[in-house]
Amino acid sequence: MGLFRPYEQGQTAPANKKSRKTSPDAAESATTESQSAADRVSAEPKGGRAPSRKTGPTPSREDARAARMERLHPTLTKRQAKIANRRAEREARLRNYKETDSAPERSLLRDYIDHRWSINEFLLPGMLIILAISMAGAGSLLIQQVTSLIMLGVFVMWISNTAVFWRGYKKELAERHPKASSKGLLMYGMNRMMTIRRWRRPGPRIDRGQPY
Repeated sequence: MGLFRPYEQGQTAPANKKSRKTSPDAAESATTESQSAADRVSAEPKGGRAPSRKTGPTPSREDARAARMERLHPTLTKRQAKIANRRAEREARLRNYKETDSAPERSLLRDYIDHRWSINEFLLPGMLIILAISMAGAGSLLIQQVTSLIMLGVFVMWISNTAVFWRGYKKELAERHPKASSKGLLMYGMNRMMTIRRWRRPGPRIDRGQPY
């Protein structure tokens, strides 16, 4: 029992009283800080953003309408207007091209060409080969004569094959679409026949020999 000192009242009480006492300056500074914090909180809007201030007079109805029309239809420079016109013309051409190609007579023409072999498909590569041979043998009269005869034969085959094709297509068109016109389709068909199959546009939708 001698190891423990008896508790003496009053020893810690003065220290606690001293710690609880504050100076008048500290109390005044704490009051000032609380008031400034309350002022900042009351000054801030509920949404968290400061309200926008009016920087100028309110525009009239005519001015507001003019500004709205300027946003919808801005004034373009000559360069911008030229670019816009070119883009509009290209879109119109593509739209007309799609509408024209979707016509039944053109669809039938493409299928009629794509479902069979044609000599005209190999004319351009053949002509290039003949022309290369002719240029290589420019000093030989025999080579020039032979290449000229071959070119003449190729031209005759092209004309005859085109005539047979056109006659068969017109007969097919009269049976399937009696009211459709074949005007302007001859050159379209010739260009497609002379184009290599993989490069044709629109691309073939049927295989060779497949019914159309």
